[in-house]
Amino acid sequence: MSVNLGFALAIILGEVAPALILLYAAYWAFEIRKALASPLRRNLALWQGAVTSIFALTVFVTYSPNFAISVAIAIFYSVAFVVFFAYIDSLVRVARRSDPLLRDIIHWEKTRYVGWIGVGLIAVFNALSVFFPNSILVGVLVVIAIAVPFVIGGAGILVGSTRIKDPVLKGNLKWLGLALVFVILAIIVGIVEAFAGLSNYEIYYSYPALIGGAIDILCGYCLYKSARSLAPISHFPLDEDKQKPTMP
Repeated sequence: MSVNLGFALAIILGEVAPALILLYAAYWAFEIRKALASPLRRNLALWQGAVTSIFALTVFVTYSPNFAISVAIAIFYSVAFVVFFAYIDSLVRVARRSDPLLRDIIHWEKTRYVGWIGVGLIAVFNALSVFFPNSILVGVLVVIAIAVPFVIGGAGILVGSTRIKDPVLKGNLKWLGLALVFVILAIIVGIVEAFAGLSNYEIYYSYPALIGGAIDILCGYCLYKSARSLAPISHFPLDEDKQKPTMP
């Protein structure tokens, strides 16, 4: 009974709920894009919607004991992280160009190569995880490799957001930076789980999945707020009553 409950909660709260919230955030990014006039903001909204959609798939597509499916999942994750860091890389460059003083951001032109090395290591360790699914060492290496581009990217985005004068772009990057903070928190949880020797089944289909699910939900909320910040909407009181003719 406890096992069945853990499995059900892991599916609902660890996968389905976070994926739905992330897809909702992606929907808002695509919808807001239609109302934006600035080409830069339209492009940011498009990429944010696309990246958030892929993120939702990574939350839902997790693990399979079938070898062929595991290979497909490993390839999908490797490509997804390439897209994620390419997006982060472009955001840091946008932040630098938006800085009136054009200041360097954590030596990004050099630091970004470290991030790309981390992305390459993710692909290598993902491949190893297919052949050694229960290896603690491989599990730790995968999570550490994932940490490299996200820690570097999160620092770059948060630092860049403090130097931008445009309040809309500043708000967008701050929420994105906060989303990456939650991703890093999820990575820390993953490292602890790997060192604890939990199997992939336990991580994704039992009670430990609830921790990751809660973090993913918070991350999805930040991505939703980030998308909404691209088109801030002010609510003004209606003056219809003032326009109505008064009775003599």
